[in-house]
Amino acid sequence: MRARPDTLQTFTWELRRSFRDLGEAADTELQPLGLTVGDRALLEFLSREDRPVSMAALARTYGVSRQHIHQSLRRPPLDASVDEYTDPDDGRSVLISLNAKGRGVWKRIQSVDAAFFDSLAHAFTQEEIQQAHQVLRKLRATLFARKELPCVRD
Repeated sequence: MRARPDTLQTFTWELRRSFRDLGEAADTELQPLGLTVGDRALLEFLSREDRPVSMAALARTYGVSRQHIHQSLRRPPLDASVDEYTDPDDGRSVLISLNAKGRGVWKRIQSVDAAFFDSLAHAFTQEEIQQAHQVLRKLRATLFARKELPCVRD
């Protein structure tokens, strides 16, 4: 049976509120480390890179300006968590990589994350999480497919 548009809209609003609430909860959990959820996102991205990445690439990934990335990386404790290099291919560009201290901060974040999700896990069954995951993946795939085709409106 096809989903009703009003039901999908209600689900979407609940998803948005959940995303906001998760962000607030993450900020609270990260506060003892002096980090925000935005700082966490930058560190996670950098932790996945095996070589230095440009500020422009970071900005594109997060949909923000290079200036925003630059300002974020200048604030403690992020300022001590990264190393900067001049791009050998473009002397005007700066490359960023997570240094040893930053990798230590990332490990502490992962510990905070593990404790946080462990505290929430009791409220759900494995089947509920798997089903929700499937619905969200399908929603994202449907949204992606809409980007590929022109939107037809009545």
